[in-house]
Amino acid sequence: MRWIGFLLNLAVMAALGVAYMAPYLDPRTFWPAAFAGLVFPILVGLQGLFLIFWLAGRKWVFAGIAAVALLPALRESAHYLRWPYVSFGKERSVEGLDSLATAQPSSLRILSWNVRVFNKNTPDVRFAGRDSILALLAAQQPDVICFQEYFTMPTVEGNDHQKLVREATGLPYFSFWEALRDKKGRQWGLAIVSRYPVLEAGEVDFPGGGVLNGCQYADLETPSGRIRIFNTHLQSIHLSTEDFGLDDAVSELSEANTRRVTLLKFRDAYQARADQATRLEDAVLDSPWPVVLCGDFNDPPQSYAYHRVSFGLQDAFSVAGRGLARTHASLPGVRIDYVLVDTALEVLRYSALPRKITDHYPIVVELGK
Repeated sequence: MRWIGFLLNLAVMAALGVAYMAPYLDPRTFWPAAFAGLVFPILVGLQGLFLIFWLAGRKWVFAGIAAVALLPALRESAHYLRWPYVSFGKERSVEGLDSLATAQPSSLRILSWNVRVFNKNTPDVRFAGRDSILALLAAQQPDVICFQEYFTMPTVEGNDHQKLVREATGLPYFSFWEALRDKKGRQWGLAIVSRYPVLEAGEVDFPGGGVLNGCQYADLETPSGRIRIFNTHLQSIHLSTEDFGLDDAVSELSEANTRRVTLLKFRDAYQARADQATRLEDAVLDSPWPVVLCGDFNDPPQSYAYHRVSFGLQDAFSVAGRGLARTHASLPGVRIDYVLVDTALEVLRYSALPRKITDHYPIVVELGK
């Protein structure tokens, strides 16, 4: 029995070893490693249970091996969990961002949010929760907003989201990257809304990506000086209800075929994100100004895409977050949305606001210099 347990533990340790290497293994060369990175917290939890099991059974050699296997996880833990203490400086409150009426003087407050086209496609009520989205934006009083999965229809009264967001927040400057426009004048893409003038704007080319996957940037003249804001949405997996077995049509397919289709979607997404992350990393390194990178990466911290894009930048959560990292409203403990900050700037506060208005939580970060 003891050796069966050890063999099971050995299998977990092998998978955990692959997860440790996942950020450094390019999915374009070896994509299965990305799955181990995806389930990294689960593997750590299983290894922790094995450690407790060996300690309880006084199997000191096995316990020692299990403990050694967990040591590298300590280095990665700050990406997933920060103990509930925060230091904002001598004159700064430790209250969360929800309780703040305004940002600190001379600081820069940035809000990043995948708004899922303002819930345009909600089955029961189109744009359900849109008023709540606008109310949250107004309450947070950001200086800069980065929208992923942005949608607007300027020709229809009440669906001009550029106008609605400006009215709600008072932010006058707007930069839009158009991913798609149809014959009805409806527009999809990315948007940066700012209190400060947009001095220059552009995009990072993501050839061959999904329709709504791309990257824009805008140079803003802020109280902290000129800053380049990147706003990105890396490749989505595009899982449908069929992939989760929720559609009656799936009954016509074999279970094996469904799994194969889903697996291929994961593979294609991992490889596309690897290419996008490389291009985005180059764009960040080429920036003549301090960088703030916001976006939905569709990947956890233990991934190749995150590792490439975050190189040389501060992860706002790892610096000033609290508790368990989570940005996806439907998946507990999953963080795929980020704000990465140039080392020339100081991360003062971070919060992923637990508002289940869309399938992502809005992230609010306060920066200083």
